[in-house]
Amino acid sequence: MVRVFTRENAVIAACILVALVVSSLVDTSGVGPDWLDLAVFFALAIVVPIAVNEWLDRRQR
Repeated sequence: MVRVFTRENAVIAACILVALVVSSLVDTSGVGPDWLDLAVFFALAIVVPIAVNEWLDRRQR
């Protein structure tokens, strides 16, 4: 049977949740340029989960 909720999916889901919260906080605080909240979201939702999953994969070997 195929596991749908793997470690990789858990990391991605957690990072997206954190990215939504943090980018919303950056947006409502009015700190920095207008594009900062989008940059924070992309960094936390795309770059961080890739880096974390790669690190965890290397650690399991």
